[in-house]
Amino acid sequence: MFPAEEEALTAWIMGVLTLDAPPAFLACTHTFIQRVTYVKIFEDYLEGTVVAVVPPNLLMQEHVAEKTILMQLLASEPVGSKGYTAICEWIRSVKRLFYNAETRRLTFTVKDQSVATKWHRQEIKLRNEKLLLFSTAKLEEEDNRSDINNVTPNHATVLQYQVRVVAPGLGIDIIEQLIALSTECEVISIAREPRAKEETYDSNFWVVVFNSEECPPQIKDVTHISAKGLSIFIHHHQRYSRIPCFQCYDPTHSKSKCTRTVNDRQTQCHRDFESEIKQAKKLSTLEFEHM
Repeated sequence: MFPAEEEALTAWIMGVLTLDAPPAFLACTHTFIQRVTYVKIFEDYLEGTVVAVVPPNLLMQEHVAEKTILMQLLASEPVGSKGYTAICEWIRSVKRLFYNAETRRLTFTVKDQSVATKWHRQEIKLRNEKLLLFSTAKLEEEDNRSDINNVTPNHATVLQYQVRVVAPGLGIDIIEQLIALSTECEVISIAREPRAKEETYDSNFWVVVFNSEECPPQIKDVTHISAKGLSIFIHHHQRYSRIPCFQCYDPTHSKSKCTRTVNDRQTQCHRDFESEIKQAKKLSTLEFEHM
């Protein structure tokens, strides 16, 4: 390579020089395998990745064309408004996008990490529904922070599969055991979630986050788990906007819309176990202080 080409290649790899694709001169100076490696580096480290989770009330086809989504984004803002100007800028920065129906996630590939950082935690509209954009690189950076007072949702909370568990009168120890009986997928978080202003029902539920981007197959569409007289209801809120039916356990309608009887329950939505559930001992004040 000429010195100018070496300098340009180094600047590109370090992210100082922004290009839409690997340098064209690589075709003359590097082997095919080396060029493949550079493309892999380019897509994994130099391009930016921005994701948005599509709310369950926004119906999306499983296989939807990239152009269709871009046109719907553009049509969501009035022509001439600030939002229209912003969405035009966003669309110009998008190189590729992909919709995953299983995770209900839109993944945008943008020119470089600076563009992804600029749009991190910014809102756009798709068919009048708000989508919150997240740079995957920035989320990982937020996860690595040691600030214990950081209340910003981290990578796991935002991108991993989660369900809401309605369990009146049951503690976190019981919920953890019932979930563990139902799936081998690792649970990385169980916590109460503060009620947000857009919530459609009360905050008397737990949020369970799995170490998976997709719903664990053992609990797909399962809405009720019981063992030895203890039971919980599960709302797959990332897939269904309605809470499940407390009568027949169907995830697609609520109890007020149910036409089935108690004896006509959806067995595929229910799991019953004979395993013993151990309740944690309630500590006295003295025991708690000496933990």
